[in-house]
Amino acid sequence: MSKNKLNKLIDTSRDERNHLWTSFLLLLGGSLTVLFQNGLNIKGYIATIGLFLSILLFFLYLKKSIQIDKFIDKLED
Repeated sequence: MSKNKLNKLIDTSRDERNHLWTSFLLLLGGSLTVLFQNGLNIKGYIATIGLFLSILLFFLYLKKSIQIDKFIDKLED
């Protein structure tokens, strides 16, 4: 794979990782706010679902970071 293509893949993956991180923080903050503000009614269940989705986004962020590290290792070779 050419260096230009690897650089483009790294840039794209880094942007996707940043979007995942931003989404994670917004969803986590919103879910915690709704959870603590309204107690355990229907909005509390929705907030709990938001917390689980934020955990999923965090794991996707970590996966993307590992992918970027692999691209960087290929670029250095």
